[in-house]
Amino acid sequence: RLRSQSKALWVAGAKARKEGRQAEAGAAWRQSLLLERGVYGPWHRVTETVAGRVAELHERRDEWRAEAECRRMVLEARRRLDGAGHWRTTDAR
Repeated sequence: RLRSQSKALWVAGAKARKEGRQAEAGAAWRQSLLLERGVYGPWHRVTETVAGRVAELHERRDEWRAEAECRRMVLEARRRLDGAGHWRTTDAR
């Protein structure tokens, strides 16, 4: 159930982004990220992927603190999943 809610939020956010409603897209995607973390935990590929996409949206909107928070989620997930020396982890730094 939470996964389907998350997917619906993600789709709604993508539609809002395409229509130029960036704030609405960001709110939907952040909510989706919270649900994904609740379903999969912080160290899962889905969480890593969603956090990376949300970070990109924050970056485009010059929301640096929010972007940094999402990038930290990506980095921590990659450290746990791939190891500190893996190229995906070092690229995330």
